[in-house]
Amino acid sequence: MTEEERNITKHCKKCKRTYPLSSFYNDKSTSDGKQRYCKFCMKEYQREGFNKYSKKTILQLLCKDDMTLEKVRLFYGILV
Repeated sequence: MTEEERNITKHCKKCKRTYPLSSFYNDKSTSDGKQRYCKFCMKEYQREGFNKYSKKTILQLLCKDDMTLEKVRLFYGILV
């Protein structure tokens, strides 16, 4: 990595902080070739998504009295 590449930074759209480009995952569809969220925010986003759709979470929802299978399908947009 050259000295010029180390000085290039990017602003994370989620946490509103500025990081070097090495703190962002690659994304070929963007003009700068990096994702809009930093690696730290992406890991948190992925962790939240995993927890939201985990079997344990869905089973806990289904155990509630007012929750039906149809409500879970509509809320999560998945087939259970």
